[in-house]
Amino acid sequence: MSFPKVSSLPMTSANEPAPSIRIRPRIYIGKNIALGPGKIDLLEMVDKTRSISAAARALGVPYKKAWLLIDSLSQGFGRPVVDTATGGKGGGGARLTPLGQELVSRYVALEQRINAASEAELQALVALADLFFQVVALHGAFLALHASLCRF
Repeated sequence: MSFPKVSSLPMTSANEPAPSIRIRPRIYIGKNIALGPGKIDLLEMVDKTRSISAAARALGVPYKKAWLLIDSLSQGFGRPVVDTATGGKGGGGARLTPLGQELVSRYVALEQRINAASEAELQALVALADLFFQVVALHGAFLALHASLCRF
């Protein structure tokens, strides 16, 4: 049985399909900073859409929750991760600050390094999942065969 190398699978962001297996870490810095895949996906989507509300909609998150997640990062780091402009006739908008851009960049680099370094363990987990699904398929085939034999 052969699996694609995890390192050959593309690392994803909020707008790309996910590979079959990967690690997405959650990082705690002291008591006030928690940084993980949800916040990074949100920052990436804000960067793409230039809007907190559009990013929240794209990720299926209520606007208030998105705003609170961004605010928690800004509070934790002591400076903004997103700059916003008030809406109105010309429209509002949002963009990542240099800190927000650096958070995304560093997180993505860390995620890629962790996944590359975990190749063997990830492949072992894929193999265990594949074995489970093979057993389930065999069990289903056995039940179908048993049912057809019992008709005689």
